[in-house]
Amino acid sequence: MGKQYPVRLVGEQHYDGACARSRTGQEVFILHEVGNPHDELALVAKNELGETIGYVPRESFVRGVYHEQGRSVIATITERARENGQWQITLGVEVDDEPGDQVAYKPAPIAVSTMDARLPPGPEFDITRSGRSRAALAFGLAVLFFAISQSLFSVLLIAAAAIWLAVSWNE
Repeated sequence: MGKQYPVRLVGEQHYDGACARSRTGQEVFILHEVGNPHDELALVAKNELGETIGYVPRESFVRGVYHEQGRSVIATITERARENGQWQITLGVEVDDEPGDQVAYKPAPIAVSTMDARLPPGPEFDITRSGRSRAALAFGLAVLFFAISQSLFSVLLIAAAAIWLAVSWNE
């Protein structure tokens, strides 16, 4: 193993869950994020689960090594701390001596919620928007019906129907 250089990530506050699941000593993948609207040369850091944990800062030497010299980098989490409610992650970055395979990463469209991000693509799982809307409508009707009848049984009955409707509508 060669010399490691410390690189403090930026943007971790946007990836709280992924940072919480990451551990010191874990390998991190540094990838060029194609199509990043804020920075066309953005280097994203992904943990072993493939989750974004932050970005290499614009002023970091890693960008020049990666983009200009075409060399790949190997990174591990050397420090991981939570300060003032936000994660701070430092990587130990080792530069490969030879030009390497660089992998580009193109992010998927932004999910509507964290639940949407976990659902596989495809029409059979398309309860994300319309199913949630139907469930919200059914819940609203349950609340209205309860207000009218003040019967807990009717609320439970309509809530069960709302869940069934949201899940089975797309099957």
